[in-house]
Amino acid sequence: MFSNATSTLPPLYARWMEHVLSDRIPDETDATCADCAMCSADITQRSGSELFYNPETKCCTFTPTLPNFLVGRILRDDDALCAQGRRSVEARLGAGLAVTPLGVGPPLTFRSLYAATSTEAFGRSKTLRCPHYLEEGGGRCGIWKHRESVCTTFYCKHVRGAVGSKFWKSLQRLLLATEQSLAQWCVYELDVGVEALGFLFSSNPSCTPDHQPNGLALDGKVDRRLYDMAWGTWSGREQEFYREAARLVDGLEWPDILAIGGTELRICERLVRDAYSRLMSKDLPPFLERGRMSVSQMGHASWRVTTYSATDPLSCPRSLISALPYFDGRSTVESMSLIEQREGIRLSAGLVRKLADFEILIPGEGRPKD
Repeated sequence: MFSNATSTLPPLYARWMEHVLSDRIPDETDATCADCAMCSADITQRSGSELFYNPETKCCTFTPTLPNFLVGRILRDDDALCAQGRRSVEARLGAGLAVTPLGVGPPLTFRSLYAATSTEAFGRSKTLRCPHYLEEGGGRCGIWKHRESVCTTFYCKHVRGAVGSKFWKSLQRLLLATEQSLAQWCVYELDVGVEALGFLFSSNPSCTPDHQPNGLALDGKVDRRLYDMAWGTWSGREQEFYREAARLVDGLEWPDILAIGGTELRICERLVRDAYSRLMSKDLPPFLERGRMSVSQMGHASWRVTTYSATDPLSCPRSLISALPYFDGRSTVESMSLIEQREGIRLSAGLVRKLADFEILIPGEGRPKD
């Protein structure tokens, strides 16, 4: 078996993905978390379709939903490097907001604020900053070793552009479905009681602990009646429950998880394998044509263009931009040949592949246009 670098996936998820993928996941070397490539001293700065992050937040303007087994792994991790992250999780448990046997979610106030402001505030607002964010060292994650699916798979920039983005999004869907399936399985196996099960899995959202009907959650207060209903037989022993959930999941291998998650996980797994195959492929699309792009900077020698993501622009020589009309749906080889004959520009396969990766060029329908 290959071994994924823990910087790419958390240890638990890396072990599972060894069973799903044929090789290791390439590092996203353009997304430099330690020295954030998205930060600007002037957070009001915006250039065309590009945007920048606040150095005091980076992309950590998101409160993760931690499934029960990850909460347990954090609580029992006595690594000195995890101590501050563990305390931040204990603080969330102590507050009691969105704390259920399924895991620990963001408080209602955060969810409402995030939904209303995330388009412009993401990566920029300290109000939205993650409770597990550590300021020292330029900003680190206190629970990095046990981070959940969203934080595991989010990258602002991708070495292979949209191809990389699609892979990580497919992996996020698989890991999220895995987290949800295992969290529910743990709740069932650890037996919170029939009444608590009925409450946790009610078909009426207004009667679940995440949607408290009396408005106490908006004031940062816990309705103890609802809280106890959710915890059932484990009320008062929450940390013990989470540690037990971690113990249960420790013993699972990927085939066991597939058996628990059923068809949904198998579908997600298949999509991840397909996206991974595309990520690792060096093939050129047989037909290409111009995609849509916006220009954020237009210089004498080069243009800075944005395609699939505002966080991942690409600088292109003006001569290359001028040659794009030759990709008009005819074969890629023919287009490259015409550019060399008529413009005197010899494009390498690697460069054309990068243009396709970033959707400056997109697959065509193979209808030559003379």
